[in-house]
Amino acid sequence: MDDKKPQFGPGMEGEGNKTADREYRKGVREHLDEGRVEIEAKDAERDIEKNPGEYERAVEEGKRHSAGDLERDLRGKASVKKNP
Repeated sequence: MDDKKPQFGPGMEGEGNKTADREYRKGVREHLDEGRVEIEAKDAERDIEKNPGEYERAVEEGKRHSAGDLERDLRGKASVKKNP
């Protein structure tokens, strides 16, 4: 068993990284301010209509990587996986 603790130093914020949060929020705000969200949504809708199989495969792939039983996850009752 390795007893080493994570190494933190200048510029390393760890969990709850405020700098990353601030940059993410700034990017979202800038994207919304550009006013292209509706246009992008319509473009995405057209893409899905043209290639429904591709998007269905993407949905199925995402489900394979979900935290647990997807329907339960969406209701806020994430399943807890037990260790054997």
